[in-house]
Amino acid sequence: MRITRGKFADIVKSGVSDLESKRYAQEAIILIQKLYKIEREIKDDPPDKKLLIRKRNLKLSSTP
Repeated sequence: MRITRGKFADIVKSGVSDLESKRYAQEAIILIQKLYKIEREIKDDPPDKKLLIRKRNLKLSSTP
């Protein structure tokens, strides 16, 4: 995921990308940061609990 995050960071930092691309890249970086935070919080939990937490967070993030 770090490589992916880096690609989005490159878009945000570049002077070449248009504003819309930069906005989408910034949103992607924020979502990736949230995923990292969730994974840090559940790293010691049993697999079934991790799955439950991931599914619950996926539902929260997919609502418009």
